[in-house]
Amino acid sequence: MKNIIRCNFMLFTLLVSLLSCSNEVDRNLEKAYYYHMEANKLRRELDVLMEKESVYAPSDGLYTDILSLLGEWDDNFVEVPGYEHEHSASDKGHHRHHHQPIPNITPLEHLYLQKSLYEDIKLIYEKFVLVRRR
Repeated sequence: MKNIIRCNFMLFTLLVSLLSCSNEVDRNLEKAYYYHMEANKLRRELDVLMEKESVYAPSDGLYTDILSLLGEWDDNFVEVPGYEHEHSASDKGHHRHHHQPIPNITPLEHLYLQKSLYEDIKLIYEKFVLVRRR
C-alpha cells in the first residue's frame, strides 16, 4: 500500500512539474509573439514611410543602405511556433516578410530571437527617421 501511495505521489509530482514547465513555455512563446507582432508593425510602418520617400531619395546611398538592411532583416524574420498565420487576398502588396522555416529552438530562445529581431527593426526604423530629417 505504501508503494502505491509513493508511486501515485511521484506521478502527481511529475505531472505538476510538467504542467508548470508547460506554462513557462507558453509564456515565453506569448512574449516572443508579442515582439514578433511589434516588429511586424514597425516593418509595415517603414513600408508606408519608404513608399512616400522613394520618389525623393532612390539614389541616396543612405537610403539604399536602409533598403539593404531591410532585405537582410526580412530574410531573418520567422514566425513563432503555435502562432503561424494565414494570408488572405487582402494581404496582397502589404506582406513583405518571408516565411523561413521556424528554427528548432527552445521557447526561451524563440523569445530572445524575436526580441532581437524587434530591436534590429527598431534601429533600422530610427536610422530611416534620421536620414529623412537631414
